[in-house]
Amino acid sequence: MPHDLPPLRPGHRINEFVILRPIAAGGTSTLYLARPAGRGDLREHAARLPGRLCPRCGGAGLAALKLAHPGYQANLHDEHDFLSRPELRHPHLVELYSRRRPDEPGPRDLGLAHLPEGKAGDGYTVPYLALAFEPGPTLAHLLRQRRGWPLDPTLAAHIAHQIAQALRHLHGHDLVHHDVKPGNIILRPTRGIADVALIDLGAAESLRAPRQRSIYGTRHYLPPERLSGGGLETLTPHVDVYGLGRALQEMLTGALEDEDGAAERGARTPWTGRPTISAELVHLVRDATAQCLAERRRRVPSMHTFIERLEATPEFRRALAPARR
Repeated sequence: MPHDLPPLRPGHRINEFVILRPIAAGGTSTLYLARPAGRGDLREHAARLPGRLCPRCGGAGLAALKLAHPGYQANLHDEHDFLSRPELRHPHLVELYSRRRPDEPGPRDLGLAHLPEGKAGDGYTVPYLALAFEPGPTLAHLLRQRRGWPLDPTLAAHIAHQIAQALRHLHGHDLVHHDVKPGNIILRPTRGIADVALIDLGAAESLRAPRQRSIYGTRHYLPPERLSGGGLETLTPHVDVYGLGRALQEMLTGALEDEDGAAERGARTPWTGRPTISAELVHLVRDATAQCLAERRRRVPSMHTFIERLEATPEFRRALAPARR
């Protein structure tokens, strides 16, 4: 855990929630699995994880509590603002834990967590965001487990297709996710070809009212025009086109990048010595990850175009046996 945010132990109470265990820690926040207080025994809940859990099951399910690190509280409030908009709901986007009215009783989506020791954020408290718990592993975790071996191209195409649908939905409401990467893609338990959720809108930007406090996101998945300190003219949906292109490339190569942009395994070239990939999919990946913004705009004008081209590939049209995980 980051030294400036004291770790919370199982059983610690945060308002209406009880901590079960840590899920992940990053540079801007720490994520904990929690249950509503007064609903079952702690050991009973912990013993069931991660099986038999229902994502997006509102107040009856488990929550992922996101605690902001000092200096990143505004990100958390922005993420809550985005997710609380009814028009932004989408089957492949993470949801708030509860969508109750402010005057209704029950666990809140946003609040202050009182830490057991140490100073962080506002005195001894930090803001937290309660999200619906998604029980599956991240795509990054799956790729690491595969030790450099790529996904079946058909599975990769269907994962990318669902994420592209979520991104098209965000773009239609003038939002750019700005941190599309395998670590922000959850693979839900399913008997079908794929069922994924795009998480973490902490780096998201509004095209109508960009915050521009700094450029958030993960270096390898941001296009050159954003990394070079470009202004508002570089804040476009093509940031997400590039990020999704990179994620699809890594699914097809097994060459996952770490947070600093260094390849963990294999090379970046998506089709050398790997399963056969159609020319249509090869060209889509190359066009989506074009280094020049003008070229990217010309080749993949929008996420809608990305989806159309992906649906035209043999990989997407091909049926795949139910995945076994």
